Amino acid sequence: MKLARRILVYADTVDDNPDCLGVAMELTRQNQPIVFLLSVLPCFDELFSFFDNQTLRSSLQSDVEKQTLSGLQTIGELISESGVSPEVSIDSGSKVKKIVSYITDNNCDLLIKDVSGEIVHSRKILDSVDRKLIRHCPCPIWLVRDSSVTKSETKSEKITAVAINAAAETPIERQLNSSLIRHGELVASVLGGPLVFLHVCDFDSAGILKSSFDHDSYLKYYKDVNLAAREALVNLLENEGIEKPNDKVAVLSGLPSPSIAEYCNNKSVDTLVMGTVGRSGLSGIVVGNTAERVVDRVDCSLLIVSPKEVRSKVEVNVEETVSAGAACMA
Repeated sequence: MKLARRILVYADTVDDNPDCLGVAMELTRQNQPIVFLLSVLPCFDELFSFFDNQTLRSSLQSDVEKQTLSGLQTIGELISESGVSPEVSIDSGSKVKKIVSYITDNNCDLLIKDVSGEIVHSRKILDSVDRKLIRHCPCPIWLVRDSSVTKSETKSEKITAVAINAAAETPIERQLNSSLIRHGELVASVLGGPLVFLHVCDFDSAGILKSSFDHDSYLKYYKDVNLAAREALVNLLENEGIEKPNDKVAVLSGLPSPSIAEYCNNKSVDTLVMGTVGRSGLSGIVVGNTAERVVDRVDCSLLIVSPKEVRSKVEVNVEETVSAGAACMA
């Protein structure tokens, strides 16, 4: 199945040249998908509640909408250079709810947007909007970080890393692996760089086995476990039609979250493709622990994929927390 046939590009109103624009343009050039371009404005009634004059409030609202539309049209014209004219839309209210509703209503299969958090220690940290979208978005989401912030100017290769579970046992896990591999290929095609598949071998992270074996036996067991994991990863990729998989794999040792983050940061990975582990609860679908812990440890962009069975359970009525000074803008 062809990916990214109906993509939604989300652009904040303050920027008519978002970091994700280059990704959207190249993906559009390659795939010629249907493209939707969306911006969500705050709730005007709350934003301008301190104005008693209704005429003035209406005038301010009209000005904001015109400026936003102008910025979106500029972005749309740039995307049109790739061969597809996007459908431009403006909405107002809760960003998360409106984006999720738009994706559902238009059957989008990929959301592309900037990471919208603050820069902390030279790394752009995901804000509450991005975190909630990761948990509730009904399609894969490509979060693009500013390359001028996160990448060295001397970097010549844009590496795509895909974190998969070579020991997957359940149908949902195997389906997710397949989807991650396909999305990894998509990202690598857009970026034009190498593709590497990661598997983390959580070998004796608690140090229990090390205290039970002599050094040589422990080292042999460690090597055997890692070799078996590598063979399983290579076999998985061969079955998925990946050419020369031996040249595209890396087996990491340790706890999943820090191991994946350390690899991506040390190798200057451009985009990490990874999955979420969904579970039902009062809060709906929540992102798995590994993905939750990785997102703030890496400097790279992220493409997050959830199992189809999990995405099908996502509902639009996402509970959001908003501050008094930014009502409806969570």
